[in-house]
This record gives sequence, C-alpha cells and structure tokens, in this order.
Amino acid sequence: TLIANQSIIDATYLLLLLPMRLNTIVNLAPHNYTACALERYCFQWLVNASSLCILFMAVTRYIQIVHPKFYPGFNKKGIHIGIVLYIWIAPFLVQLIGITWPMHPNVVFDYVKIKCAPNNGNVDNMMNQINIFMFYLPEVLVTLYCYIHIIVKVKMAQRKVKVINRGTSNQRSSKSESILTRTTFVIFTVYIILYTLPGMVSGSFSKNISQPMATLISVIIETMYRFPPCIYVVVYATMNRQMKQGYRMILQCKRGTEIVIEDPTEKSHSNTNVINIAIIPDKK
Repeated sequence: TLIANQSIIDATYLLLLLPMRLNTIVNLAPHNYTACALERYCFQWLVNASSLCILFMAVTRYIQIVHPKFYPGFNKKGIHIGIVLYIWIAPFLVQLIGITWPMHPNVVFDYVKIKCAPNNGNVDNMMNQINIFMFYLPEVLVTLYCYIHIIVKVKMAQRKVKVINRGTSNQRSSKSESILTRTTFVIFTVYIILYTLPGMVSGSFSKNISQPMATLISVIIETMYRFPPCIYVVVYATMNRQMKQGYRMILQCKRGTEIVIEDPTEKSHSNTNVINIAIIPDKK
C-alpha cells in the first residue's frame, strides 16, 4: 500500500509538475504566476508526503521484521487507510500556512535562481523550518532507527538459520523479504542524498558569486530536488519483482494479489522467528 502510494506521488509529480518546471527553465520565466505558485507549493506538498510515506514504510518493515507478533494487529485496513490519509492531508494543511492568512501569499519569480519564492523572506524561512522539523528530521531519524534494528535482527536471524536446514519455500520467502527491505532502503537513501546535498550546497552560497554561476547552481539544485521521483520508478522496476508484476497487472487490467503473513514457529519446534510471505493469486 505504501509503495503504491509513493508511486502515485511520483506519478503526480512526473505528469503534472515536471512539465511546468521544464517550461520555466526553458523559457527562463514561468507561464504565469499562478502556475509558478502552484508548482512551488504542490512540489513541497509532494516532497513532504513522500517523506511521510518513506517514514511509514520503514516503520512497517520495522514492525514486520523486528516485532512480528505485533504485525497482524498493525496490518489492518483501517490503520492503512488512516496512514494514507495522514500522508496526504498533513502536508497539505502545512502548505496552507504559507498561502493563507496571516501570511502574505504573494509569490515572485527570482530571475537569478530561476524559481518562484514568497516575496516575504521571513515567511519563506519559517516555512522551510516547519518542513524540516515536521517532515524531514522525523523521517531521517525514525527511518535510521528502524533500519539499524532491521539490519541487526536480520544478521542475528541469518546466524541462527545457518544451523537449521531450511526448506526451499523458506529460502524464497527470505529472499522476497530481503528484496522488499532493500527496495525501501534504497528509496530512503536516494531521498537523503538528493535532498540533503542540495541544501548543503545552497547554504554555502556567497553573495559575491556571479549571476550566471548562481543561476547554474540554482538550476542544478532544483533539478536534484526533483530527481528522486524519476529514480524511484527505476528502483521499483529493477529491484522488486512484485512491483514489476503489479505494474504488469495494472496495465493488463487484472486483479491484484493478496499477501498472507504466516508465523512458522506455530508449525515447527524451531526457536527462530521467520516471517513467510506467500503470494496467493485472486480467484476469478
């Protein structure tokens, strides 16, 4: 659900906002200021939604692998619906702060940096701080915490598994779990690199820098900010076989599959907790 939601966020950007941004760069000016403001605020909305999506993906993997006994209670339809609604609504409400009273929503186009920004620098700085402390920092800290524990848990399980003669089905399930975990971790890593490095570079801007160089650096930074949605599509298609099958089924208008979580400790005398995932096609 969360990876599919991330795919929707990426598709929204690629189909709606990317053409607007390319038009602005090519023409060195926005089509109009309404479109300029829309591109800015919608982009930040999608970035924050993506942050929450990555955070909840890490939390879900953490509960499923580190605390598998709690996963059946967490894996409920109502909880998933609530998470998805929060991912979309919370960032939207935050962006309303920057475009409604008592802030001044007027957006001006910076011809040096080739981007739109609020005409009030204090408002822009405040919005950046809100985005960092509400979305970026929680996502980074919580996700790192979850993946550190996941790695430790997996390493400990692998040491125990070496002593146990595992069946083919268990090996296949373990491989599927590993691929899905790597997929979500790569998404997180791409997010960190392409959103942290541009911020560090922009913070080192000097007032003595020439205008052409400032324009070039700004375009590169803004491009890096908008690059993750393009990379995620490649990540989905290359790292996750289930996502390939899901895309293929969507294009062929077929029904999806159901993921069943089993705890093999109930069926064996092993002290090793292993999560088996079986993909069961829907019956027509």
